[in-house]
Amino acid sequence: MLLCHAYQATEYRYHDHRGSRVNRRASRRLRLALLMIILVPVTLYGQRGADRPLRIDTEHFTFIYRSGDHQAVEELLSVADSVYQRVTGFLDYQPSERIPVVVRGGTATANGYFSPYPPRITLFVSSPSGPWLGASTASWLETLFVHELLHYVHLTRPIGFFGSASRVFGPLTNAAGSLFMPGWFVEGVTTWGETALSTGGRGRNPFFEMQHIAPILEDAMYSYDQAGFSSGFAPQGRIYAAGYLMIDYLQEHYGEDAFVELNRTFQRAPFLGMRRAIRRTTGATARGLYEDLQAELEAVYAARRGLPDGTLLTPSGPGDWSLPLPTDRGLVAYGRGFSYVPGLYLLPWDAVLSAADAERPQWRLLAAAALIDQWSFAVDAAGRKALVSVLQPALSGRDEDQSYSDLFVLDLAGHSPPIRLTELQRLYHPALSADGTQMVAVQRAGSYSRLVSVDPDDGELTELYSGGRTTLYTPTFSPDGSLIAVTENQRGRQRVLVLDARSGLRLAVASLESGAADAAEPGGSAALYFPRFARNGRRLELWYGGDRDGSLALYRSRVLETDAGASVAADDPGIDADSGGAVRTDNGAAAAVRQSAVGVRRLQIETPRRVVQDRVAAFAGFPLPDGWYCTDDGRAAVYAAYTADGYALKLADLHAAEALDAPGSHEMPATSKSPETLRAPAAPTTSATRGGLPPDPVVPAVSRPYRDFPRPILWLPQLALKSTDDGTQFDVGALLIAASNLQRHEVALSLLYNPQAEEPSGLVSYSFTPGPTRWNLSAGHDYSPADERQTTTVALGVGRPLLLQTRPDHIRQLNFNSRAEYRRRSSEQWGTDEEMEFSLRLAAARANRGALRDFFGPTGRRLSWVIDVRPDWLDADRSRVGTTGEASLTLQPLRHLTGPPGTLQIVPTAVAATSTVGDALGRLPYLGGGFDDRRTVGSEAQPSDAALGWLGRMTLRMPLGVYDAAWRGLGSTGSGVALYLEQGGAADERSVTPTASSVAGIELTTDLRFNTLPIQFTAGAAVRLPHPDGVSDHAWVAYLRLNV
Repeated sequence: MLLCHAYQATEYRYHDHRGSRVNRRASRRLRLALLMIILVPVTLYGQRGADRPLRIDTEHFTFIYRSGDHQAVEELLSVADSVYQRVTGFLDYQPSERIPVVVRGGTATANGYFSPYPPRITLFVSSPSGPWLGASTASWLETLFVHELLHYVHLTRPIGFFGSASRVFGPLTNAAGSLFMPGWFVEGVTTWGETALSTGGRGRNPFFEMQHIAPILEDAMYSYDQAGFSSGFAPQGRIYAAGYLMIDYLQEHYGEDAFVELNRTFQRAPFLGMRRAIRRTTGATARGLYEDLQAELEAVYAARRGLPDGTLLTPSGPGDWSLPLPTDRGLVAYGRGFSYVPGLYLLPWDAVLSAADAERPQWRLLAAAALIDQWSFAVDAAGRKALVSVLQPALSGRDEDQSYSDLFVLDLAGHSPPIRLTELQRLYHPALSADGTQMVAVQRAGSYSRLVSVDPDDGELTELYSGGRTTLYTPTFSPDGSLIAVTENQRGRQRVLVLDARSGLRLAVASLESGAADAAEPGGSAALYFPRFARNGRRLELWYGGDRDGSLALYRSRVLETDAGASVAADDPGIDADSGGAVRTDNGAAAAVRQSAVGVRRLQIETPRRVVQDRVAAFAGFPLPDGWYCTDDGRAAVYAAYTADGYALKLADLHAAEALDAPGSHEMPATSKSPETLRAPAAPTTSATRGGLPPDPVVPAVSRPYRDFPRPILWLPQLALKSTDDGTQFDVGALLIAASNLQRHEVALSLLYNPQAEEPSGLVSYSFTPGPTRWNLSAGHDYSPADERQTTTVALGVGRPLLLQTRPDHIRQLNFNSRAEYRRRSSEQWGTDEEMEFSLRLAAARANRGALRDFFGPTGRRLSWVIDVRPDWLDADRSRVGTTGEASLTLQPLRHLTGPPGTLQIVPTAVAATSTVGDALGRLPYLGGGFDDRRTVGSEAQPSDAALGWLGRMTLRMPLGVYDAAWRGLGSTGSGVALYLEQGGAADERSVTPTASSVAGIELTTDLRFNTLPIQFTAGAAVRLPHPDGVSDHAWVAYLRLNV
């Protein structure tokens, strides 16, 4: 990212005031005042010590963090050296510098990234809410660390064309090489490496594997070119899945150093692309290698084609649908699709019956809602009330800043708006009892999580269960509300716990393994997912997904209640027998005994039975109520599956259920690429990979305050051409860019010198971002050899989001930007002229939720207001004030129709402009820039002065498709066409007069991907349509816009 400075075009008048001491003194006073305005906020913020970041230095890393994230840093420190040796050993490169690792713990999501600006790793250490990294991951922080460190070492290695240049011009130069890398190459080494170099990773995760099983079995595998970029279509994060497969295939067939050699070959000539590098490294073409990979996968998964496939319940086309909840009204599920906005949808029971006749049911929208993840919703038994978790992003809009996820109550009958239940919490996966009176949710607690009860009236939270250093997922109530089942992952050992809903006491543990559930080694036992209670007559059953044989299937177990006075199992390390069954906390002290006087309720979960298999995956489900759908044995189930279009719901009969008492009775043919087949060095055993065992003691690290100074990352020589009456002159100089690890400081310095005129010029730009507010200071000096004029500018800008409010069905924003600029122009001919200019902008917007088909974005409304003031200070002869206000409304009148017709949008826009110097018509924002008669009104031939101008625009938008096309590194994720008609005019107290012509135009917009770089390209043309009594002629103009 390069900083640039935009000069605002303004009318200038020059006067000779070289002898005016008054003006010189005023100029000095203004400069001093401007300096004070800059220094005061920076100085005040620098004195704040409460949130000052800390640092811990090791031999290879500098960890930068806040005091509240010290526990996560300690865990990272315990594995840092081991991770460094594994990653650098695999990539055959050790960075010479100490690697900055920024630890962010105040986020609502778990994630991480590598950035070259400046080169650093950022880790979001909040606990994960989904099964993305795999249940066998002993330390998800270690796996995340491995992934991002692979990025750093891979993308900063100074080899090849840009790498060699980076040794001279700075590390940012190296980032240019990644622009020519396909997405699968960037993310493939990290996704494969996180599996090969740790005990977990996505390569061992059946949820990740099903993303390529489905397209293989459905003959819908994406192409090699499509593997180079991500789109809104399945699989989400396609570059990760494709990258893992490609790197795994290369390592298997071309040796353990295949990736390193391929990277070295590519970096020598990145402009020539990855296809050339593959051909030179392997001798095969990229397309041929990819086809061989597909053929191998088809052979591996061939046995799966004979497995059941179920009856699809969800709409056709791209989309994701989560396991529904059965209600009195029917099935209520969270979904989104090509024609479906994110929200809760209803499938009535009679529509479920129609699935037996091969009719695709139609889901009806109950409430639009975008959730923090697709499983964070709950519905009462009546189907009238829902509880959802919605992401509340940081006010700054940056992912790494403080963010939250709060609970909202939705009225599914549509009689009242959503009600916010909690404030500034980090909650996900809520659960609601059948009668709607009890609420629980998972709350992030540092890098792990706990289960809390939620007061339905005021949202007050009370801890219900905490397993210490464990992560919890997807709680669910029993039909009578007395029990809660929740998935718990304790450092690579994932089970389902059954808790007492009132006290939070652990009553039973579900496992697919024989023997004690707590005895299995981390990562060596089957993982359980997404529990649901169900009634089978008078019997209570627990249904859950499991991956015992490496693939996801649906299981059920009966839940039996034993004698309430039975003794507690003494060999269960999670239950304290001496305290009557109270769950122990991670420090070993007994929690408060919250039990009735009659003793501890004890449950027994019987041997599991596999009830549903799917040729791709069946990872969650429940039986339908008796009588709604009958098969040969009278029972059916709804289950969550995966297809080439995304997450889906299917219907299956249950006549094939089998007992799993014998260890080998459940096993499937070897149809998965299990972890044992990886061609990678085995991950060493570390303290973080021993499951429930605590990490090895770490030598106490000494932390000290971290000062976020900018560091140079790029310098480049510069050459500028300037035309004069005597020919062309050259300016020579250099560009320097520096940035800080916490993104607070950015500096860009450009220095030039004209040897013919012996005049310097340059620009310095500094940005300070202590939080949501961003300060910008720039100072520049330019010399024009044509008229020997010198121009000096000093500008101060500030921008801040005033509001960023997320609700289930919409987002609202309010942004503020202001700028003050001092300008001094001087020459021998014109003398010296000084002036000040101020501008302020307010912009508000509301965006509703949109579907995948909405290329131009969702419906909503926008308002903006800009004021520019040039006071009569210094040498200005008069004050000038101009304003521009704009309002637009995006409508989608046919949105209830599926397919392309529903995407049609109508956008009316109104603009009003004022000017104290009569230039209101010149301020009107025509899309194509307007024509030379934009300032004429009526039949006049000369520009008209107008204190008030107006512009009306009507735009018709329609997407054209081309949603997921690719060709040799260039992809398209969508395109659309817009037709517009504009009419401007002037107004005063007596009349409203249109301009002499109207403007009609067309714009074609395409969202492109050059490998992973998003580019929006717009080509437009506007035609002037003269009015019958006007003096204008027909004319047209073409224009292009490019946003990167």
